[in-house]
Amino acid sequence: MRQFIGVCLGASTVSFVKINEKDNSITIDEVKTIAHNGNPKQVFVENLQKFATKNEPVIVTGRKFRNIVNLTTISEPEATELAFEFVNKDKEKFSAIASVGGETFMVYSLDDEGKISNVITKNQCASGTGEFFLQQVKRMNLSAKEANDLAANAKPFKVSGRCSVFCKSDCTHALNKGVAKSEVASGLALMMAEKVEELLKKNHSDKVLIVGGVTRNDAVMAFLKEKHPHIVTAEESVYFEALGAAIYGAKNNIKPFDKTQPILNDKESSFAFLQP
Repeated sequence: MRQFIGVCLGASTVSFVKINEKDNSITIDEVKTIAHNGNPKQVFVENLQKFATKNEPVIVTGRKFRNIVNLTTISEPEATELAFEFVNKDKEKFSAIASVGGETFMVYSLDDEGKISNVITKNQCASGTGEFFLQQVKRMNLSAKEANDLAANAKPFKVSGRCSVFCKSDCTHALNKGVAKSEVASGLALMMAEKVEELLKKNHSDKVLIVGGVTRNDAVMAFLKEKHPHIVTAEESVYFEALGAAIYGAKNNIKPFDKTQPILNDKESSFAFLQP
């Protein structure tokens, strides 16, 4: 039996997945998802050292942060395709995969073979993303779970989804006027569901698999399923890309993880820096 580790470096969390591979059969052995609170480097390095107990090959996916890692890396679409092939064992027909995370919402259009044929994204405004929801409920002194529970059976207070500044103002004004926190939280959840629905309409989607951290937000998912009844979530949705990265390792000849070598390289940031 061989073991492989997949890691997804996300906008809000770092996800680790360890898989077992024997006779071309893959099973999930261990899963860990950790909020990095703006410090992905530290969370990634500290937990990888603990997670890779037997120097298993490590494959990393994610956005720009993966470019400063001295390990095998693959793109998120490639990881998504591999995870989808694993999860969709019954070969059901899906028209798209919707990825809803802390920073970006996007829809991957699928062809008849279950391969990604197009990528549809929203504008880059932060409103409607998972991290924006967490920021707003924190301003109401609520945890994500508390906001989720309050929003479940509340009437949504309409908030703007066009701009994060307008949305934040809508929430502030509503609370100042005495609108219940449950209604504001429900309004935020509805706005997020509408953002995803906008992308699905562009894809003319039928049956859709939805993945990403926002799948844990029951209020968002309830609103989304009202708008799009053919939404499906999988047990692996929260750590989907990390799973795909691990599967890539099982399908390719990847060197074992060497703990004596530096995990991060010294590549410079793609951002320009100015003098103080």
